[in-house]
Amino acid sequence: MFLIVLTKATAIARSVASVVIATTALTFFSVSVVTAQVVTEPRLPQSASEQSVQFKSSFSEYVPYSEQSIESWREANDRVGEIGGWRVYAKEAQQTREQAKPEASTSHTHPQTTEGKE
Repeated sequence: MFLIVLTKATAIARSVASVVIATTALTFFSVSVVTAQVVTEPRLPQSASEQSVQFKSSFSEYVPYSEQSIESWREANDRVGEIGGWRVYAKEAQQTREQAKPEASTSHTHPQTTEGKE
């Protein structure tokens, strides 16, 4: 009796395995059919296809390096001394920074009031 039950269980297991394999194959086939799409060239609106594209090279305004004349360090030192030295350059830099500051930068300070003080 045990042998008959074992034989039937083996037959059922084989049929279940066949069903699982068939179901898996059918699933893969259906997924591949669903995801397969016909690839076509994208269609642009008529106005977009009529627009012209302009190209400007990054190197169109390139200026190649040219050797500059180097003067004597003594002459450069003398010229700086005639101008007024490093203090003149420092003043120029400070004036440039002050001009670059917006006028509204003083709005962060609160005006002092004398209300309530007598």
